[in-house]
Parts: sequence; C-alpha cells; structure tokens
Amino acid sequence: MPSDGITHDHGRSRGTQAQSLFQPETNGLEGNANHTEEETLGLRIEPDDVRLQPDDETRYAWQIDEPELEPLFEKALSKHSVGAYMELSSEVGKSFRAVHRDQVVKGGRSSTDRLRTLQDEHAALEQAVRAAKEQNQSLQEEKMALERRLRDAEEEAARRLSEMGHKIATLEENISKHQRDTKQWMSVAECYERTYTQCSTGLNQAILFLQGLSAENCLPDGGSALANS
Repeated sequence: MPSDGITHDHGRSRGTQAQSLFQPETNGLEGNANHTEEETLGLRIEPDDVRLQPDDETRYAWQIDEPELEPLFEKALSKHSVGAYMELSSEVGKSFRAVHRDQVVKGGRSSTDRLRTLQDEHAALEQAVRAAKEQNQSLQEEKMALERRLRDAEEEAARRLSEMGHKIATLEENISKHQRDTKQWMSVAECYERTYTQCSTGLNQAILFLQGLSAENCLPDGGSALANS
C-alpha cells in the first residue's frame, strides 16, 4: 500500500481509480451497458480529468444534494483518504451527481454556494447578535450609571432639604425668641414711660409748691398788715 493511503488495484493509476468511482456519472453510453442514457452525461472523461473541483474548462460540474458531503469537494481527489474514496463511491448518483456545466449556470447557485451564503448569513447574524448584546450591555451599564446618579442626586436633595428644614426651624425659633424679647422690652419701656410721667408730674407739682412757698417768704411784714386791714 502506498504511503498516501490509496490502494492501487493491479497497477492502475489514481486517475483510473477515480474514473472508476465516477464512471456512471462521467462516461458516455459506450461501455456503460448497465446505465441508461438518463443516468449519464454523454461525455467521455479521461481518467486524469476527473476532478472534485472543476474549473472553467471542465465540461461538467457536481450537483451536491447533501451538504454533509460538500467538505469532500473542497480539496482535490488525490488529497483524500481511502475512507473518503469509499464514501464518494457509495454516494455517487445518490447524494451527488455530475451534471452539464451549463445546467449549473442555468439552474442558479449550487448547493455549495447556497451553503456558503447561509453560512455567511449565519455569521453575519451572529455578529449582529453579538453587536446587539454588546450594545445592550452598554445600555445596561449606562442605565445603571444613570440610576446611581439619580440616587445620589435624590440623596443630596434630601440632605439639603433636611439641612434647610433645620435652618428654617432654627430661624423660626430665633424669630419667636426675638419677638418675645421685643414684647418684654416694650413692656419694660412702657413701665419706664409711666414711671417717668408720674415722676415728671410729681416733680412739676413739687416745683410749683416750692415756688409758692418761696414767694410767701419774700413778702414784707407791712404788706402783711395792709393785707390784714
């Protein structure tokens, strides 16, 4: 057995073995008595021209019905192991088949292209989901930050309101005390005013009385006699 893991039967080349795997799909009617015309392409393919990756010059293309097999068509036939050969041999005509190249063009994208498109769409969707999650996380963080700021602002407002209420209560108490003191001093002033008035009246009366006494003491005796006669 060669080192590449591929068995060569009776000295046949790898290309010949490859053709034997896909012969019902790629050979013409000649030499294929076991297959009807509908099962063949009507193309005779040389053994060395059987490729899993047809190029622009290849007259056929692969129509793959099972996406699970598509990875086998992503590298050359000569790169595969015996197991891959056996899987391809058992699935040819069932899960995949050779078709005219123009059928692929007319029929639109191959299943490989569709799978790749779906994979691209899936990757884009995953990226969009990740971006949405990141944006949601960022919004959540912003929301939490705003909530913290709101709580801090509410606490600061409550503290200031408490301080202002305390100051207002203190001012009201001081005002009430000043009002009481003012009334008290007004009462004292009224008392002083009454006392002053009384003292002033009594003093005036005393002055008049003394003046009257002084005038009597200053009169001569003759005057008194004249007054008596």
